[in-house]
Amino acid sequence: MSYGFVAEPTAENTAPPLVESTQAVSGVVTSHHGVTSTSVAAAGILDPTSLAAAHGAATAPVATQQFYYAPPPLLAGQGGTGVPQAMFTHPSVATPPAPKKPSRDPGAPKRNLSAYLLYQNAMREQFKAANPGMTFGQLSKYTSAMYAEMPPAEKQAWVARAEADKQRYLTELASYVPPPGYDAKGDAMNGPFSAKSVKRPSSANVRDANAPKRNMSAYLLYQNAMRDQFKRENPGMTFGQLAKYTSHMYKNLTPEEKATWDARAAQDKARYDAQMANYIPPPGHDAKGNLIDEYHRSNTGGSKRSKRNPKDKDAPKRARGSFVFFTFTMRPIVMKEFPDIKFVDMGTILGERWRALTPTEKKQFENMASEDKIRFNVEMARYNEQLHRRNVAANIANMQQKQLQEQQQQQVLQQQQQALQEQQQREQQQAVSEEVDQDLHNDAQLGDALNFDINAGTNDLNTYQHHQYKEEDQFQM
Repeated sequence: MSYGFVAEPTAENTAPPLVESTQAVSGVVTSHHGVTSTSVAAAGILDPTSLAAAHGAATAPVATQQFYYAPPPLLAGQGGTGVPQAMFTHPSVATPPAPKKPSRDPGAPKRNLSAYLLYQNAMREQFKAANPGMTFGQLSKYTSAMYAEMPPAEKQAWVARAEADKQRYLTELASYVPPPGYDAKGDAMNGPFSAKSVKRPSSANVRDANAPKRNMSAYLLYQNAMRDQFKRENPGMTFGQLAKYTSHMYKNLTPEEKATWDARAAQDKARYDAQMANYIPPPGHDAKGNLIDEYHRSNTGGSKRSKRNPKDKDAPKRARGSFVFFTFTMRPIVMKEFPDIKFVDMGTILGERWRALTPTEKKQFENMASEDKIRFNVEMARYNEQLHRRNVAANIANMQQKQLQEQQQQQVLQQQQQALQEQQQREQQQAVSEEVDQDLHNDAQLGDALNFDINAGTNDLNTYQHHQYKEEDQFQM
């Protein structure tokens, strides 16, 4: 069921109802792009099917259930016939989508498949028939388990098929001529799926573009110079085989030839040192042109790197992978072959030699990795048990410590309450004592006042008697 979009309603066509129709209405439809067609279903409401027919030849009416906007029919006096009129469709409906450029050339050689993918494609239908109730994810896990349990001889047959398919791909790719806009492998050079349009977070965004280019070792200079020649001489070699061949050729160089490459490496190092002496890094970069982490995070909005928790010294050592065991064996050999090799170059050579190994040669290192993984699981289980016991003991100790702290707090609280009660008692006793003292003082003052009044009365009587006696003496005289 599809819905059409009409232009802005006018005074004659306001709030039209939706009418469901299963009949084709003949009429002429004109869109914003001038597309005209006859016998278009639903009076001009174009869905993708009818739109494709409108750009081609006229087709028969298609009776599909859909909705169209039916304006009120005009009266006969107004020139109306009661038949729904054709209306403009929305540009998003009428405009066909632009054809997308394929991300890969259809005529490019089909990429080779790995041994597992060949096995998966060959056994998919058989596994589906044997397990009809399995989902897609369960079937994928089942296929992976069956491939992992396959005997080495049978697995080697699938590896041989994969090698043959790879040789087929390389042969076809050698004679492939890409059309304009595609690279040598048939991938689109521009577009959302091209490798150039995807910005990878590489070290190019972290290093100053004007910084001097780092110097190379003698082996890397030899490898870069002889790669194209060795590829022409051995067109069927894979990347790993070519790296192994290059290393073998470098080891078989005469001392005079090897001294030439050593001299080139020394010259390249002198060039790098001279350029670094005159190099002035821009703000936010160190002396070698690398972007400082703090400056990079502050300008790109990245969060600061969180500090890692200190590692437990009793924790088991992590399980090593098969490549790590390979490096333990190969690193002394490479160091003997290239005594002055750099750390970065060492990693490059080890990676190349690892990829050049056959599945049989890798098997011993994979077995070492499996044994080390078992060791790690056993030690990790024992460590987790010890950690659990320590956690339980720590929780018990914390609970006891918490109870002790609560008891101490209760004791302190009781002491504070007792001291407060004693202080209140002392204050009450002091208040009573002060009150008694005040009463005694008041009584003493009252007693002094009474004594003063008695003494004053006695003195007045004596004065009166003396005066009376004096008057009597004068009268007698």
